Formats: sequence, C-alpha cells, structure tokens
Amino acid sequence: MENLCGGFIAKFIYDLGIKNYNLQITGLAKLKTKISVEDYLAGEEISPVKYEYVYGEVYAMAGTSDNHNRIVGSIYAALFNHLRNSPCEPFMGDIKVRVSPHVYYYPDVLVSCKKNPENPYFRNELVLIV
Repeated sequence: MENLCGGFIAKFIYDLGIKNYNLQITGLAKLKTKISVEDYLAGEEISPVKYEYVYGEVYAMAGTSDNHNRIVGSIYAALFNHLRNSPCEPFMGDIKVRVSPHVYYYPDVLVSCKKNPENPYFRNELVLIV
C-alpha cells in the first residue's frame, strides 16, 4: 500500500515544480531536498491538503475526530462572542501561524488583534493560541 503521507508530500512538491527530491519508503515521508518558505507559502495557496513547515520540511496535517471538532468549535464560538466589538478576532483551523521565519503551524484556534499586512494566509502577532 502506498505511503499516503508520502503521496501527499510528493504531489505538493511536484505541484511546486521541484524535481530533486527523494522520499523514504518506510516511516514518515521526509524530503532530502528542503524547500524555501516562499515555495511552501505558494504551494499552500493551491494545495487541497494543509501542510506545516519546519525549517524547509513539510508535513501533511492529519484529520481530527468529531469530539476534537466539537471542542474547537465551542472554544471558537466563545471567543467570537467575547471579542465582538473589539479589534481582535478568533480564527479556527485554516489560518497558519508563523512561529519564526522558518516555522509555520496550523493551531486549532488563534486570536489576533492585528491584520498581517505581509500575507493574509498567516498571522504572526497573536494574543492566544489553542
């Protein structure tokens, strides 16, 4: 059976036009050739699969359970109601967080009080991460 994670990453790399990569057959797929932050961010805009980025390596995001989604939805709803009429807003699931210039993650919920003029697909000034 094909390594599904490796298949997703291979497609992501192929979509970016990077030809020089090599995936391991066993365990988690890992790129031998790292990709740039710019290529990662460009690929994320067109990819149907979400990836996290850590120092040039991309990792496909796993799905979640019903209960996980219920909990995250409840936290988001409470924050949304609490932050109404404030400059802050909560986001759930699909907004990346730039932890450092070379690390991007997808938290379950985040709160940001400032728009990111650099890129609308991630936030880097947060007041809360769940």
